[in-house]
Amino acid sequence: MPKPNQQEKNVHDNLEFDFIYDLYRLLNPLKELTVYLSASKYVTTSFLHPSIYKLVTFIYPEMKFSDPSIEKLKIDLIQNLKRRFIYVLNPNMNDFFIMAPYLDFKYRKFSYLNDDSKSTKMAKRAQNIVIKYYKLYLEHKNAEISQVETNA
Repeated sequence: MPKPNQQEKNVHDNLEFDFIYDLYRLLNPLKELTVYLSASKYVTTSFLHPSIYKLVTFIYPEMKFSDPSIEKLKIDLIQNLKRRFIYVLNPNMNDFFIMAPYLDFKYRKFSYLNDDSKSTKMAKRAQNIVIKYYKLYLEHKNAEISQVETNA
């Protein structure tokens, strides 16, 4: 049997191209998000919860791959993103990442949750958080004014 020449060795079969394309499809949303967040010249905190939430809840779970290794990689990626961004995704861990989208007109109704009940509940919670911090601010300001008046 003749030895394949170098050119024949470098020809990839369709399975390899399919694998590479699936890998590209899997990693591209994360790449796009990374580029957006790193290139942004304004505060992106309000964008963080909606984007990560959509990525791990809708975008990645809806992707289907024929190769089991890519499918496994997708599951691992979702789990790692959830673990890495638990502080952002878990509304009980940090008021800031609930308040930030609420203060952004694009996300203030939390419609990206794709559940009217959850969206309404989250918006109400965010509103209460904003009120709470505003009251704390006013108390602090009033205390400062009182101190200035006392010292005068």
